[in-house]
Amino acid sequence: MEEDMSSLWSFYKTLESQPFNRIGARLLQIGVGAVILYRTVTELPFAQYLYGPDGPAIGSTITWLGPIGVWVDTVFYSAWGVYLTLALWGLGGLGLILGFRPRLSTLLALIGSLLVELRGNTGDGGDNILRLLLLYMLFFHPRIEQLSATASGTAVFSHNIGVIAVYAQLIILYLVSATTKLQGEVWINGTAAYYVTQLDSYGPPWASVRELFKNPWITTLATYSTIFYQLFFPAMLLAPPTWKISWTVFGILLHLSFAILMGLVTFSAVMISLLLFTLGDKEWALLAQVTKRWIPKLIVFVDSDCPYCSWTGRWIKRMDLLGLFLVTPYRTDMSFRRYNLDLEAVDREMHVVRQLGDKYRIFRGFDAVVAVIKHLPPLWPVLPIAVLLQLSGLGPKLYRWLADHRILVTAGSCQGESCPIKR
Repeated sequence: MEEDMSSLWSFYKTLESQPFNRIGARLLQIGVGAVILYRTVTELPFAQYLYGPDGPAIGSTITWLGPIGVWVDTVFYSAWGVYLTLALWGLGGLGLILGFRPRLSTLLALIGSLLVELRGNTGDGGDNILRLLLLYMLFFHPRIEQLSATASGTAVFSHNIGVIAVYAQLIILYLVSATTKLQGEVWINGTAAYYVTQLDSYGPPWASVRELFKNPWITTLATYSTIFYQLFFPAMLLAPPTWKISWTVFGILLHLSFAILMGLVTFSAVMISLLLFTLGDKEWALLAQVTKRWIPKLIVFVDSDCPYCSWTGRWIKRMDLLGLFLVTPYRTDMSFRRYNLDLEAVDREMHVVRQLGDKYRIFRGFDAVVAVIKHLPPLWPVLPIAVLLQLSGLGPKLYRWLADHRILVTAGSCQGESCPIKR
């Protein structure tokens, strides 16, 4: 009994003093947020048809909320209510991507997901898992990017409880899915992939792919590999890092095939985010070490006298999940000179140096902004907009105006609550 109590106490101390899956948890936030933002953007033009009073939606929040649901349902009986719900849902997703007030963003995303799921009558299988993940993500540490491997306290304990809950949910999901498949004749005899790919409404739209799955070897391999992956997934979580990484890559490719061949885009995106979550910080460190020679480093020179520029630098470091960026204030660090840059150039506009080995490339102005967005995963959803602004020429003009009108506050010159401002 004493040994059991000692083991429980040791496990508790580990939960309190060793944060789990810091990188994976942040990636899960981004993945879930991206799925929500994708759904709000794509469903917004059809919002009234999908959820409004004149559409086919028949669901009600009374299912969960009881009599209170009668009042909540009135949100969907007006045009503004439907759009407001999607807007709040989308803001929650955007907040998760950017890491802005993550618990508040998670709560908004959870409420939006519940309302949409209960009201709507469509789904691709990812709605339930999305809702459950958002519930567990409420326990994640509010500052994952700043969380050190030696952090401790109640917030760390709460974070680890959320991480364990996500692991447990994923294991249950795969085991239930695998055991259910083993009860079906088409899965046992290896023909399930054939039947799925031949359906007009559910299979791939390409005739060549359908013909491919008429090959008995290919369809049998595809069927059994899906069951094998799901059934042995819990065991592979305990495998050595190289095996675990390989298993994760296989799972990502498997879910990508579901997205491409079956159209399960949002479900596959959620599952891929979950698989990336299961890689611990040690596995991510191993990946970084192996791929170091192919991963660039980016040096961003910012103006420390410009509050907006300093704020931008802090957000770059906060969203730098891959550890690629070094944000340098050029007024106190003259390292820009080694790249043949002068003070006048870096003072006029932002400069980003992308370095890979001994070779480097310099980006200036709005091109530097685009380069930063390309290397920050949380900002990838806005990359198409940035590229369009770049190609149209509007982006450089807008950047030039902002740079010329930025407010500068000289360090050490403030007296009381007043600071001399120059432009």
